[in-house]
Amino acid sequence: AEEYLKFHGSRSVVGGAYPPNIPFYHGLFRSSELPGVFAADEASHRTFLGNGYEVAEQFSIMNCQLGRLRPVIDRNQRQLQRSFMVRPTLDHTFSSWWKTCAFGPIQRSQFEVVAKLDNMPCGALVWWDADLSTMGGTGVSIALGDLQIEDARRRVGLATFLVSNALKQLKSSGATTAQVQVPISNTPGVQF
Repeated sequence: AEEYLKFHGSRSVVGGAYPPNIPFYHGLFRSSELPGVFAADEASHRTFLGNGYEVAEQFSIMNCQLGRLRPVIDRNQRQLQRSFMVRPTLDHTFSSWWKTCAFGPIQRSQFEVVAKLDNMPCGALVWWDADLSTMGGTGVSIALGDLQIEDARRRVGLATFLVSNALKQLKSSGATTAQVQVPISNTPGVQF
């Protein structure tokens, strides 16, 4: 396969699909993202590393049992609640043709954080139903991804406000587990 790709002009080959190298069929592994090669998959690691591949990125896959969820409640979050609200929107549209192909039939929805003053969205969190049974999960599972807050609204706790309220709403609608995948190199993302 490598010789074929090289003959046809490829200069590099990626082994294992991970963002943004997700070619298609996202639904074969329904999680927050395709994770590449699992750390526990020793045979794949030996094969890739033994043939000159290098680890490009590592991801932390985190699950939250929503039954044990304790949303952040502090003075800042209460102040944000006076000025903002979180609302679900169904049928999230993909940002590109490529993502439409990669996710295929997996329906994605989102939560928007909206300023009460002008009803304008200033951030969003995309989520979709996920079968986490392959990761040892049970019950109704959802995957989170594509958290974005407008640049002018960052660093005031709005992402915490959005995620806490979204998870609370998902829990009340019957979801039992939420999953997120973050590159280990993204230290602020892992801490968040």
